[in-house]
Amino acid sequence: MIAQIVASITENLNDLIRVHERLLDLTQQQTRALTERQPQRVFELLQEIEVAMIDRTKAEARRSDLINQASQVAGVPASDISVPMLAQLGGIQAGSALEQAAAKLKPIVAALGDVVSRNRATIEYELGMLDHMVKGITTRRDVRPAYSRTGAAVEVPRMKILDAQV
Repeated sequence: MIAQIVASITENLNDLIRVHERLLDLTQQQTRALTERQPQRVFELLQEIEVAMIDRTKAEARRSDLINQASQVAGVPASDISVPMLAQLGGIQAGSALEQAAAKLKPIVAALGDVVSRNRATIEYELGMLDHMVKGITTRRDVRPAYSRTGAAVEVPRMKILDAQV
């Protein structure tokens, strides 16, 4: 029984590997689209990433169910279930396949985290630049600070430029 669960967990890890490899590829494409300033491509990739994230969520839910099954069969809490424990309980062949799948998944997840962090930093930088440019375009240089004018009166010219005021 436990060998069958270990085999299912290994299959699930292989599914997670495929999903994470797909996410890694998509985020790397997104990096290129960001650096080449292709906003339409970035949005297309975001949609594909969302679909891949749904697949990841399904695979993670399945993994959680399998770990709960393994914990019931092994008679230990689910939080105590680990790859080495399952490898030992599942037998030599199933255990080896499980360990290999787990070892393959870890660097992919780490690489995905790195790419996502770089993309986040790039997007934050680009948004900061846009904010700076918008402020530069919308700030009136001919108006000196007047202590008698209210904040709303000072913002009127800027708001008209942005079509924020009708």
